[in-house]
Amino acid sequence: MSNPTNSVRVKSIHVKQLFGIYNHDIDLSLNDEHITVIHGPNGVGKTVLFKLTLDLLDGIGSDLIKYPFAELRIVLTNDAILKASKKIETNTIEVSAEFKNKESKTATTMLDPRFINDLINKQKKYGRVVQIDSSTWLDLDTDETLNSNDMHSRFDTVLNARYQTENKLPLSEWRNQFNFFPKVHLVQTQRLIKFPKTNKRYQRENDDLSVLVTVKEYSQQLKQKIDTTLADYGKEAQKLDQTFPQRLLNQGVIAAEAQQIEADLKQIENKQRLYQKLGLIDVQPALVQGLDQLAENSPVKIAAMTVYITDMKQKLAVLDSLANRVNLLLSLINEKFTDKKLYVDKHHELAIRTSHGDEISVTALSSGEQHQIVLAYDMLFSIEPNALVMIDEPELSLHVNWQERFLTDLKSVIEVANFDALIATHSPYIINGRNDLVVRLSVKDHSKD
Repeated sequence: MSNPTNSVRVKSIHVKQLFGIYNHDIDLSLNDEHITVIHGPNGVGKTVLFKLTLDLLDGIGSDLIKYPFAELRIVLTNDAILKASKKIETNTIEVSAEFKNKESKTATTMLDPRFINDLINKQKKYGRVVQIDSSTWLDLDTDETLNSNDMHSRFDTVLNARYQTENKLPLSEWRNQFNFFPKVHLVQTQRLIKFPKTNKRYQRENDDLSVLVTVKEYSQQLKQKIDTTLADYGKEAQKLDQTFPQRLLNQGVIAAEAQQIEADLKQIENKQRLYQKLGLIDVQPALVQGLDQLAENSPVKIAAMTVYITDMKQKLAVLDSLANRVNLLLSLINEKFTDKKLYVDKHHELAIRTSHGDEISVTALSSGEQHQIVLAYDMLFSIEPNALVMIDEPELSLHVNWQERFLTDLKSVIEVANFDALIATHSPYIINGRNDLVVRLSVKDHSKD
């Protein structure tokens, strides 16, 4: 749907007559921290606003149909305005994209509630899909978890024929006309369980699906990420080792001197030690032995070491992004844990070691401890650059001390992962004096405006 290198971000979100009562206007903070906090009493629609935003940017329209509102408007940094408006007289939703600073242009489609009903009825008729939440389904034939785009591509042939005939495009197809839609990610209040992908066939007559603890799922995902990155590291190392002699012979001007070579080797060795500590690579032999032989400034030796150092930096660069994220994940968690330490074990999975040296499963942690890992992992490893990340009630199961440092920790994560965060909270401890980041949602009844 979107270009992976898309730099367009969400600038502001506006909703009118939410529940027939509330008007909310949220300007996102896109400078410095990239954090915006919305605060308001229960019932003013913080969670629903998140769901509507997710649905317009990456859903099939089910929440746009489900919840009462008059208009949802999302303004992007390229000055495009995305709008969803309820048409009471026709029981449809008009979705449009407008472009302010370019030639007059709009792209509009209608979203008919019958489309969602057809989709759900078709799922039930064939027993193929179970809906997990507003934007996720489980295909019982393949045990795959599907998002809205997957659902559309898989079922559009049988479900959308009349829309094609009437030249009315479903929501995902409407978005496909553009290449600038920002990514969006919702961290919901229920984040400690997931529906697993397994080989087991679910009983179709039984809706009580098995669940998987999210922290364990993320541990397995991390293993896959590390294994994949290490495979790339091995390929890069093999390529460089095979071409080392030829590149040494082809080298022209010698760029390094003995003193610089020694400094570079120490820097490389320090990085190797860190990556070993993180569990990403095995123990490496020392690199800085016998450097006194370079004191004579032998052109041959210096030439060989210059190529060698360049190669080592290039090999380790394959690991840099992953290592930075793993290092921050472990640091953030271990600063909070008492008598426990989170680390990456020899199998490249997340593991816990107590202060007494005992090994325990990450699933044995308290809900508060698991929430910390799930939140940090989700934001460090699941988010694309420039995405909008909406976090609903991050204070759940968090000790007051952990709540007070939440925004500081989030800023550290954003510096690595580069996204915009929109947080809904009731907790003054989450805000922790940062009133400059807060947008307070009005409780005024606008139904007669």
